[in-house]
Amino acid sequence: HPWSLTSERYAQYLKDAFDLWYQQIKKGARQFHQYFDNLLLILDGQPPQVCAMGGQCSLQYVVEADGSVYPCDFYMLDHYKLGNFLTDTLEQIDRQREQLRFVEQSQYQPEECRQCRWFSLCRGGCRRDRDFFSDGLGKNYLCDAYKSFFEYAYPRLLEVYSRLLYFSR
Repeated sequence: HPWSLTSERYAQYLKDAFDLWYQQIKKGARQFHQYFDNLLLILDGQPPQVCAMGGQCSLQYVVEADGSVYPCDFYMLDHYKLGNFLTDTLEQIDRQREQLRFVEQSQYQPEECRQCRWFSLCRGGCRRDRDFFSDGLGKNYLCDAYKSFFEYAYPRLLEVYSRLLYFSR
């Protein structure tokens, strides 16, 4: 869409934000940035705190005020409705989730992604950025942004990780 975030603009944001974050760390004034801090967790072999960085959806439920249940806050659409806590049991809602195969579908990653140098950090990104609805799941539409960002920031990201690892001992 004309109003959608482009890969180029997102890459520039990531680079600019990383430069600021990195400069603060060099000054000894580490500030939290959810994305960069989660990358550090991934480098450390830990799961990211942000589900969008896990590469596949996790089992979760979003409940609306009227009791409607959905598998994700980005998929609160009629097609993805799992049921309603006012009328359905948890077992019925779970069966609907299993029939929908929402989590299982998110596990698909194109071969191009699995072979990418940055896949271990990117993991294909969030399903919502890979979902083309009529054509199914494919490559993340922000893929070029992630590639550009990792090429730009990876050495310094490793430096920060090494520094934090050293100081945590």
